[in-house]
Amino acid sequence: MGSDNESNSDSKPAANLFDILKGRFGQSPALSRRLHEAEVLQKWKEIVGIQISNQARAVGIFEGKLRVEVVSAAWRTELHFRTTEILEKINKAFPVEPVLIRDIEWMDPSVSKRRDFWWKKK
Repeated sequence: MGSDNESNSDSKPAANLFDILKGRFGQSPALSRRLHEAEVLQKWKEIVGIQISNQARAVGIFEGKLRVEVVSAAWRTELHFRTTEILEKINKAFPVEPVLIRDIEWMDPSVSKRRDFWWKKK
């Protein structure tokens, strides 16, 4: 019976935390941008919808490129063709200048786990 209350409260603290951090660090453009990036990852399902989020998981952002792991080649192809539409949704949800996300990399999860250099790129 306590689990219903716990599951309902899970999203509220995160949302409140983002609001608190934005209020506190919103004056710093770099920190504010990183908070927006973290929100994109948190709100991926809300932005793209349940059908896409069941097949694709946003895992990181590096220099304006959103990295998304996709379960199958067929879905990666479909999402590749929908990149512009998804970019517009993301940047509409987070209207900051310069745009928050410029590109999306649709990744095979097994390949992305081997590509640890991705985070170390200069």
